[in-house]
Amino acid sequence: MPIADLNWGRLAAWQELTAEAFDPPERRNAILEVDRVTLDYEQGNVAQALLYVGWLASRLQWRPVAYEQEGGDYDIRRVKFTNADQRSIEAELAGIPTVESRDRLGNLTSLRLSSTNLAADCCTVLCSETTGCMRMEAGGGAQSCRIQQVTPLMSQSTENLLGQQLQRGAKDALYEESLRVVGQILQLA
Repeated sequence: MPIADLNWGRLAAWQELTAEAFDPPERRNAILEVDRVTLDYEQGNVAQALLYVGWLASRLQWRPVAYEQEGGDYDIRRVKFTNADQRSIEAELAGIPTVESRDRLGNLTSLRLSSTNLAADCCTVLCSETTGCMRMEAGGGAQSCRIQQVTPLMSQSTENLLGQQLQRGAKDALYEESLRVVGQILQLA
């Protein structure tokens, strides 16, 4: 039986909106300019954040080269990557403390893809419908970013995700590629 992390299923809307943001012909090459990834998640479980970064890195063929955990109130983690052209890419994962106590922690709350190349048209901000984009917009330049809200999927309950996984008969190559990158990141820790 092929396996997957249920958190992987919870990332589908984030992955789809990321791909959609760079689907228009005039923005397709802009994804190659992304060299800054800022990702916020509900503190307590970094799995979704790592899986998202692993997915993005596997799609863009970024190789992890450094990992540092700062800790603190936001449990900051930084991952450095290089691409095929030896350009440096930096991802920052921040665990945002939540007021409400939940049985399932670690949901993504917002992300920002941007570039140090000020001429690049790649800035994209995705935010959870429930938490909004305040921190990502406060980073400056939000007016030049494409901003979208991620609507939570009703089918993301543990029961629904487990049922979907049990019905799946084949391996999920995308999950396996993403998980391989996450493994490389964690080896750097």
